[in-house]
Amino acid sequence: MSNGASPARNGDRQVTTWWQEVEAAVRCSRPARARRFLRWIVTCRPDEEEAWLVLAHLTSDPEERLQWLHQAYTFHPASPRVVSRLAEARSEFLASNVKELVRLPHMIRCLPDERRRPLPANGVSHNGHHPHPLDRVGRTPGFLTRLLHVIDLR
Repeated sequence: MSNGASPARNGDRQVTTWWQEVEAAVRCSRPARARRFLRWIVTCRPDEEEAWLVLAHLTSDPEERLQWLHQAYTFHPASPRVVSRLAEARSEFLASNVKELVRLPHMIRCLPDERRRPLPANGVSHNGHHPHPLDRVGRTPGFLTRLLHVIDLR
């Protein structure tokens, strides 16, 4: 009943067939089909660096791409191609998730501002309030007081 081929050779043939299916799916613009065959390849042969890279390339979701490249890195930590693609994917993932920071007015007021008037020699601010004693050192009215309100040290 045996056809004379070893199981390893049959596995090689199967992986080769799957690679042909991947190439055909990519030519026909069917990335989902190509990804399915690539997942089969990396399941059977996790040492197939090219399969991991192509799988990550065919994925449109930055988070999923990052996950595939992390998997590739676990099997190929010394590969310059995996390392560079992983760095690119991290940058892309961060860029897609970090929106422009919103400026909060109450946070801006707590930061020192060179445009503010320095404290007069008597230590009383222009509005008549006695600042925190340490505010006199920085000569920025109310900076430490406002900072202590923002950061709860209790």
